[in-house]
Amino acid sequence: MTHSWPPPLTAIHTPGKAEHTKFPIPNKESQHVTSGYNTQKRCTVSANKPAAKPPTAPQKSMLEDDLKISSDEEEAEQQQDSSMGQNNRILNGALSFIDCGNAMERDPLEAKSPYTMYSETVELIRYAMRLKNFASHSATVAEKKLAVLCNRCLSLLYLRMFHLKKDHAVKYSRSLMEYFKNSAKTSHQAPSPWRTNGKVNGTPSPLSLSPSPASSVGGGSGGAPGSSGSVAIPQRIHHMAASHVNITNNILRSYEHWETADRLASDSQEFFQELDSAMEPLSQQSSMTELVRYIRQGLHWLRSEAHLL
Repeated sequence: MTHSWPPPLTAIHTPGKAEHTKFPIPNKESQHVTSGYNTQKRCTVSANKPAAKPPTAPQKSMLEDDLKISSDEEEAEQQQDSSMGQNNRILNGALSFIDCGNAMERDPLEAKSPYTMYSETVELIRYAMRLKNFASHSATVAEKKLAVLCNRCLSLLYLRMFHLKKDHAVKYSRSLMEYFKNSAKTSHQAPSPWRTNGKVNGTPSPLSLSPSPASSVGGGSGGAPGSSGSVAIPQRIHHMAASHVNITNNILRSYEHWETADRLASDSQEFFQELDSAMEPLSQQSSMTELVRYIRQGLHWLRSEAHLL
């Protein structure tokens, strides 16, 4: 394609002196002649006819309504441009944080973790997307383009956060699998204490007459003894399970945002094809450096389209 982004300033068309505009403006001489003619005509009419009546109230009200509608439309347009500019600046600032996190990864002596920097960047982008729902049906084409860039950022950030914690996730997964495997063997070998009391002693023990809170929650008063719906696990296992879920959820979020970006980009295929041609196309294997260059170029083109440069 031959379309270039952003368009050069010389390419903007300005009407020449010889071109006729849709609403011609008379020159000063014609205004002077017309004014003299109108003055003479006005004097003749005023001598023969009574003065014209002042405009009625309905006409004045209609004029005020038209002016109010025009003012509301202008304010809505300015508000939309302001919202686009604000989110554009927020996302541009988030790119600086991504650059900072990328530098932290290359510096082993850096005290702050790049994972924390990427996590805070995710929160910043999500805050920008909450200011206005750019992915809604009422969003403009320019707003959907910005939403695509935001979702691409979130997708690759979540995926990078997973890779930084992948070793921890593998370790947690092995420990959890080993614990649950041993726990299953123990539950099959050890008999239920309630059933032992019933068989050996012949009469139920005092403890067996009062169901435990766990059994009352899980099986109710008429359920079989020992059919509890809750299982007690060590606090260490609970902590590992929660950490494992938080890390692996980054993969799910990454794919979710990537698919959202693909869906929104279908409305602006030409824009993103040109962006892919100018920069390297993004994929889920792209580095943080490639992500920053791609998104920064896309934001520059969006500012050019919105006349925010």
